[in-house]
Amino acid sequence: FDAHKPKHHNQNTNITMADYVALTQTSFEKVSSLFALPEEAWEYMSEYNGCAFWRLNSDAEVTESGIYCVKTAAAFSSPAETVFNFIWDLKNRKKFDEYVKDVKQIEVLSGISEPIKYSEILHQSFSMPFPLSNRDFVTIRAYKFEDNSWTTTARSVVHPAVPEDANFVRGDIVVDGFQVSPSPENPNHSYVRYVAQVDPKGSIPAFAVNLANRKVPQVLATLRDVIARENPSN
Repeated sequence: FDAHKPKHHNQNTNITMADYVALTQTSFEKVSSLFALPEEAWEYMSEYNGCAFWRLNSDAEVTESGIYCVKTAAAFSSPAETVFNFIWDLKNRKKFDEYVKDVKQIEVLSGISEPIKYSEILHQSFSMPFPLSNRDFVTIRAYKFEDNSWTTTARSVVHPAVPEDANFVRGDIVVDGFQVSPSPENPNHSYVRYVAQVDPKGSIPAFAVNLANRKVPQVLATLRDVIARENPSN
């Protein structure tokens, strides 16, 4: 059902540090443009436990495989900085995403400029339910602090230290990002938004991927509940 695609032996892995820095910047531009879109640009789909879910109303934002860009958002009862710190700490990933298998840092990027604070290359692997093949991704991940909000971004790249592995299907993260802001009503609370467009590749039909994306607000709800449980004094 979910066969591996042939390896892309012609992938260009001769990417310089300057190239990665430029990709970090364009990734932030993409995420920021999505968060800046008016409400009417998004089609409301559903809600799960206080976490609303939308998909983007634009054919231009659908990948060639037919996968939509999606967004979820919710109010958190924890401070924005607490939420960001929890999200950014790789050790916490498995606490709110049950499919995470392993996350490894490959390289820290240099030459990053404000307001971007940090950027790195990661290799992430995910265990998929039977009969699907496990997935892995090589991504640039970065964050910035601007206008009293934390914004993260991630997108797929190639890196010579992480060639494709026959045990995984190499997926493609087109765009991925959180924005964590203090609540206007209560500075000790926050409002969290998340956007993503991920192509798992392999043989999964686009309609199945789009259907599975409806679980994205469940992940955000789990994240909110775990943070509240681990930081009861906030």
